[in-house]
Amino acid sequence: MQATNKEYWISQKMRNIRSEIQQMSNEYGLPNASGDICEIVKRQFRRDGDLAVENIFSILPLDVRKIIKRHLLLPKLKEVPTLQGIDENVLDDIFLDHLEQVIYDGGNYIIREGEPLDMMIFISRGSVLTYNTSSTGHVGGGSGLSNTIGRLTRDDLYGQELMSWATTSTSFSDLPISSKTLKSHEKVEVFAIRASVLLHIVSEHKKYFKTETQHPHPTDSTLIEINEHGNS
Repeated sequence: MQATNKEYWISQKMRNIRSEIQQMSNEYGLPNASGDICEIVKRQFRRDGDLAVENIFSILPLDVRKIIKRHLLLPKLKEVPTLQGIDENVLDDIFLDHLEQVIYDGGNYIIREGEPLDMMIFISRGSVLTYNTSSTGHVGGGSGLSNTIGRLTRDDLYGQELMSWATTSTSFSDLPISSKTLKSHEKVEVFAIRASVLLHIVSEHKKYFKTETQHPHPTDSTLIEINEHGNS
C-alpha cells in the first residue's frame, strides 16, 4: 500500500511539472529529449521525494547536465574570438565544468554599466534587456529620447572581452568595465563563468593561450558529435 501511495504521489508530481520539462527541452533546442528527462526526474523522485522542482536542470544527474551544457554552450564558446582555433575537445575539458547555471527572476540587474565586468554569461532561457544609462541614471536622460535598448535571448552571450583580458592580465586592477547594463526582462537562466575562474583556466592551460590572436593547438581533430539525450 505504501509503495502504491508513493507511485501515485510521484505520478501527480510529474503531471504538475511535465509541461515545464517540455518547455525547458524546447528552449534548449532539445524537444525530443523531454520524454527521457521526464523518466530521469521520475527516478530522482523515487530516490528522494523531497527534491525541489523549481529548477529542473539542477536535479538532473551530472552526466545529463553535462550533455545539455555541451549542446548549449560549446557552439558559443567556439565563437569567442580568443577561443577560436582551440580544439572542441579541449574547450569541453577545461570550460564546461566551470560554467555555472544562475537563475534571475524578472526585473533583476545582472550586470551594471560602469561597474567591473566580472563574469561572462551565456543566455540559455528567457530574455535580458541591455541599455546604457545617462549621468542621471535614467535611460534616455528623461529627455524623451531613449538610448537604444537591446535584447539578449537564448544563444546570446555577453562579456566575451573578459576572455581576452584573462589571456593578457594576471591582476584585477585592469578588469574590463561593462559598457552596458543588463537587466532580466523575465525569469532568465544563464550560464556564467567568473573572471577569477578564467584567470585560473588560462594559468593552468597556458599552451592554449600564448597570445590573444594565436593558438598553437591544431583544429583537425574529430569534432564531438552532440546528440540529443536518448537519441544517440
